[in-house]
Amino acid sequence: MRAAVTGLLGALTLVWDGRQTQNIAIVDDLAFHRYTAVLVSTPKEGGETSRTQRRYTDILRRDASAQWRLWQHIFVTEPMTK
Repeated sequence: MRAAVTGLLGALTLVWDGRQTQNIAIVDDLAFHRYTAVLVSTPKEGGETSRTQRRYTDILRRDASAQWRLWQHIFVTEPMTK
């Protein structure tokens, strides 16, 4: 599974456009970041660019050296609005 995802992502140029934070919460050693953005993906070898509107939640955990590390990245695709 990892190889398939790595191959797919390696074939695309990805840009998060118009990211807007909805909220951030910190509870002990966990942080939650909810935001919206449009994911713009373009094949590196040519082809049509696609735009996908998404809602995201990133969950970060503080490690033993007090650094925040991404633990979970969750998204839901929504219909594009004009």
